[in-house]
Amino acid sequence: MPRDAPLTINARPTINIGGQALPLLSANIFRFVMREQQGGLSSLELSLVDVLGFGDGSAGYGATAGSPVQLGAEIAVYAGDSSAPPAEFPRQAVFKGTITAIEAEAGPNTSPLFTVLAEDRLWKARRTRKSHVFEQASPADIARRIAGDHGLRPEIRDGLDQPVSDWVQMNESDLAFLRRILLAFDADLLLVEDRMQVGKVADEPRSSLRLVLGAGLLRARITADLADQASEVRVGGFDPATGEKVAGRASAGTLGPGQGQDGPSLLRPLLDPAREHVGHHGALTEGEARQLAEALYARRARGFVRADATAEGNPDLRVGSQVEIAGVNPFFENTYTVTEATHRFDLDRGYLTDFRAECAYLGRGP
Repeated sequence: MPRDAPLTINARPTINIGGQALPLLSANIFRFVMREQQGGLSSLELSLVDVLGFGDGSAGYGATAGSPVQLGAEIAVYAGDSSAPPAEFPRQAVFKGTITAIEAEAGPNTSPLFTVLAEDRLWKARRTRKSHVFEQASPADIARRIAGDHGLRPEIRDGLDQPVSDWVQMNESDLAFLRRILLAFDADLLLVEDRMQVGKVADEPRSSLRLVLGAGLLRARITADLADQASEVRVGGFDPATGEKVAGRASAGTLGPGQGQDGPSLLRPLLDPAREHVGHHGALTEGEARQLAEALYARRARGFVRADATAEGNPDLRVGSQVEIAGVNPFFENTYTVTEATHRFDLDRGYLTDFRAECAYLGRGP
């Protein structure tokens, strides 16, 4: 592109239902909101202007019995710059899932709207509740089993092949059970199309990008707060084999990206000890209690500095991404891990991405 050429971006999302692109529906998008967070399961709310013009000059409802927009249909929403060559601004799926609800809106001050509500493919794991014993299995084995049960392809990162033990799923959904198991190992799950990715939270990022205030980053509110920090986390319980009490302690953990001073280090001169006691996890071996204490310590420490921000719409800005934030007060210029992301589009503001991110470190300041 010549240096003096005007920058023109078409950020309108496009819709694909049942594997088929639908330009007429894409042209009628009124708004969409896609939300995702740690722990998996993203959701979509997509509103369409429910009026279509026909070749004979008449008009009618777009969503009818013959429309592909039906309960149970597979839906995908793609975002990016649709006016640019794919090599420069590739369209990416910010959501793929199943339509689980539909609704209509009508009133004197707006065109008729038809809204679809959808969840990604983990919704089946959310709705599947059972009791089951996984015998002599590792956390990775459990993740593979649950992924296979729901037609997902497992992608398991290193660090979850131990311990091999017996695990009890007691009247829990598959998703809740897997989340509970992964919590103890400071791990998380993400769904990327039909791939269930499972790994340590502070491990390899989903993507890496840099956002500068005024150039991609539109606003940011960043807070460093000692209120939830702890110099030590203790987990108490009892050994199911002997009935003896057990205690696990942690004062260190994997804190993820960034640089500067971490929250526990800043807290210790002010309040030491500042212990967090966790006692509601019941039966635990001593090793399990220690593992859980380390995971809880790390998660608490990583939440020391939290950003609530809005950026120009960017399909790369997803949960698990690492974002370098620049152009703000030097205390807060750092690399953050995204924990929540909301991709939204409407006719007034275009395509924007709201996100929340966290970092274990506070910079040295100016």
